[in-house]
Amino acid sequence: MKVTDTSRETDTYNSPEFWSEEWIQEAIKELDLSNMTPMEREYAERQIVKAVMYNTSMKEREDAIRERDEERQEKEKLQQQRTESVIKLLVRKTPPYEVADILSISLEEVLKIKQTLEEK
Repeated sequence: MKVTDTSRETDTYNSPEFWSEEWIQEAIKELDLSNMTPMEREYAERQIVKAVMYNTSMKEREDAIRERDEERQEKEKLQQQRTESVIKLLVRKTPPYEVADILSISLEEVLKIKQTLEEK
């Protein structure tokens, strides 16, 4: 906003150097909507909307995958913490039913962890 506050009507616009490249000028001419017929303009607008929708859906998809991976990692972390807690209590000779009660998990889960601990 500072630039617009300090600019005057007599100031000239100097475009960046890369705009002078031939391929950019061709692309600008091709996308110049004012020189298009109504049908060409409608087609161009539809293509622009389609591209924006595609990019949006891809971003949403990537976000959903990232969130799913984060949730999976969080669940694995919680499961690991629960297993470590069960092992610590079993090492202290706490009965399995008390471990299940203390940690609010099923007795079957505690017995399964105890069995894997005894196999080691």
